Amino acid sequence: MKTTTLFSVFALTLGLAVSSVSLAQVKIGTNPTTIEPNSNLEVEASTAGRKMKVDKTTGQVTITDGTQGAGKVFTSDANGAGSWQASALVTAAVNYTNDGVVTVGGSGVPGNVSITFPENGTYAVSFSFVGDTQGGAPFPTGSPWIAVSLGNALNHQENLIPGSQFVFVSGIRYVNITSAPITMSVSYINSSGLPFTIRGHSTNNYNDWFAYKVF
Repeated sequence: MKTTTLFSVFALTLGLAVSSVSLAQVKIGTNPTTIEPNSNLEVEASTAGRKMKVDKTTGQVTITDGTQGAGKVFTSDANGAGSWQASALVTAAVNYTNDGVVTVGGSGVPGNVSITFPENGTYAVSFSFVGDTQGGAPFPTGSPWIAVSLGNALNHQENLIPGSQFVFVSGIRYVNITSAPITMSVSYINSSGLPFTIRGHSTNNYNDWFAYKVF
């Protein structure tokens, strides 16, 4: 890569060099008399190729310390030493009892699904499931509905379709966890008076729950 040769000024007594091309260019550390043309500031280590620089046009900061790579995030260890690390998606563990199959006939019916949140934060909880009325009977007229809850953290309600024998529910809700690790259980309410059975998780993705940390 092309570099610019710097000339010394009084600032060299402080370990700095100023460019003969632009007084805005400053170099610190190894090779203090050369700087990349597009850099305003460079701090170079004694190990070849390892430096921190600030682009004078875009202001972008580049840190190449040997740990850099596509898609990585810059983070610190317990002592404050920074490095590039692969970003990790924190997910919650979803547990299905009886494959998530349950017949919902009234209020507060356990959903045979529980979610364990491993650490505090805000999680996006995604869910979808399909159910069938017993014997294929149609839901009554009026405004029947189903409610879904996850502990005291999530509540979701959808209308059931009068005359239909099927239940279709899906949604995404945000849950704030402050006392992890914690396990919360799903429960259902069916207002129609007509029992329906929710299908299993392992069959054609008819009953799926997923939760991942977003903040």
